[in-house]
Amino acid sequence: MSERMKAIRDEVRQMVRASPFRPFYLILENGERVFVAHPENIALNSGGENGAGGSPFFYVIGDQLRVSSTFDAVANLVTLDHAEV
Repeated sequence: MSERMKAIRDEVRQMVRASPFRPFYLILENGERVFVAHPENIALNSGGENGAGGSPFFYVIGDQLRVSSTFDAVANLVTLDHAEV
């Protein structure tokens, strides 16, 4: 797994665990935007506290969307304020 992919996975892990949670988009390299409205909408194995042994894959479930991909396909992360949702 590349260092870039690990960094993105670790950032997503921090965003999912944040309190209060702030919805965010995963912006994929193909331009697709994947909205994560709640922490339970994304599944990932980020490994232990240091990220060792984590998986490069994630799965997002939304109202009308199901996405399975790798963190290597993520170009950017954009956090939203609740007012923007």
